[in-house]
Amino acid sequence: MKTFKQNKIAIALFASIITLGLGSPAFAEGTASTPVSDGGVTPYIIDGANPGGNRTCEEVGTAFFNDPDYYEFSSARVNYDDKDGTFDTAFPLGLTVNTDGTYVNFSSTFGIGAAIVKGSDDANVYVYDPQVNSDSGLASPPNASGKPAGLSNLTFCWNTEKVAQWCSPGYWRQPHHLDSWDATGISPDTLYSERFGAAPQLTKKGKTDGAVTDPTLLEVLQSPQYYGGDAFNRVGDLLSDEHPDVNYSGVRIEDSCPLD
Repeated sequence: MKTFKQNKIAIALFASIITLGLGSPAFAEGTASTPVSDGGVTPYIIDGANPGGNRTCEEVGTAFFNDPDYYEFSSARVNYDDKDGTFDTAFPLGLTVNTDGTYVNFSSTFGIGAAIVKGSDDANVYVYDPQVNSDSGLASPPNASGKPAGLSNLTFCWNTEKVAQWCSPGYWRQPHHLDSWDATGISPDTLYSERFGAAPQLTKKGKTDGAVTDPTLLEVLQSPQYYGGDAFNRVGDLLSDEHPDVNYSGVRIEDSCPLD
């Protein structure tokens, strides 16, 4: 795990997916808790090595994503002094946190992936996927009174946010870009029907000119006048999605291709 001032970047792979926002994790090794944040996120109490209830970003990554290295960054534990209402350590630049000693709200210039709110002998873990820039109404798990325990400490976890990318069909059809296909594991000679379940419908011009009825992916890229714009773009989407160096999110963004 890398703290805010360290430079090592951990490579994390998804082992499971959670859905949050106005909902709860689809996967979490823990127990649903309260209070639900103002952003609609249900907190979870998860297992960890510390018997006092303190939890780490590594433990959150393990519980929610089955990967202790899921989060690249951590604020590390920041203790709250309820006597003078201050934190003992500054939060990373860009992250602002306020509390009344029980409820917490935060705002950040970068996305936050998880907030660990500790009080008494347990911690509530709020996980945000996708990451968010703010939330409020976070608190520790309820104590014997049924109300949230007073705040003991906070930890925030997050990842570097990648800019969405896309390489257009025009990129993939260029002869000097055919070597970029190698990393996708897809051959230009692969039939369109093999990847999409059926051959593309011929346009009027394609029928008039007697175009190949079951074209390869490259043939679709080379002749959009025969196979239509939808098929043309679908091949570009496919290759962008399969290339490991293109952060394709399902949105076509012009002039965003990172490949040479």
